[in-house]
Amino acid sequence: MTKRVDSTHTHTHTHTPLSFPRRWEPNLAVVGRPPNMDWTPDAARGRHWISRRAFTLIELLVVIAIIGLISTIAVVSLGSARIQAGDTKRKAELVQISEALELYYSNNGAYPSTGGIGNWQGACTDYGSYPDAYVDSTHDAWIPGLTPAYMSKLPRDPETGKDHTGRNAGCTAAESCILYTSNGIDYKVLNDCMGQGAMSATDPFSDPHRPTWGWTVYSPAARMW
Repeated sequence: MTKRVDSTHTHTHTHTPLSFPRRWEPNLAVVGRPPNMDWTPDAARGRHWISRRAFTLIELLVVIAIIGLISTIAVVSLGSARIQAGDTKRKAELVQISEALELYYSNNGAYPSTGGIGNWQGACTDYGSYPDAYVDSTHDAWIPGLTPAYMSKLPRDPETGKDHTGRNAGCTAAESCILYTSNGIDYKVLNDCMGQGAMSATDPFSDPHRPTWGWTVYSPAARMW
């Protein structure tokens, strides 16, 4: 016997959605907040605790000490660079004077004379307070006859007229300047006391007669003047 299926009868099925466990979130009122932590949402990993620990006093002191050390190193480096640049300029000025003196000699058959060996002339008071350039027949530069034909103006060290007795007892303010002496046959130019860096007897500009406090250029016979 065939069972007849009533096509007019419909069955209604109710689908209950699946229920999944809800992500656990702490009840801060119950579990409390861990020290120095915040509950923060994270799109990739859900919610989690993050630290908000502050710097300790010791850590701040360490940071301050490091910053201070770096600053000190920077200041020392800048000071050393400034001293080195100043001394390089001093030596370059000596070379410039030497070249002008050789040109003078080539044209005149002699170097500008100061009247003899040891008659030093300079811009500082103990050596005549001569000007740096020719003014008139009674006010010539501290290297006579060199300006303006061979140099428009003689260099003047910024340390001229300052006390440098810390370098040498003889380096008073009255003696600190660039000096010149010549007998017409030989000459010597001396940057007296004003170098700021360490001086060495092996330096090509070191004065053989004053190795620790003078830089110089000279003709061969004037080496020990």
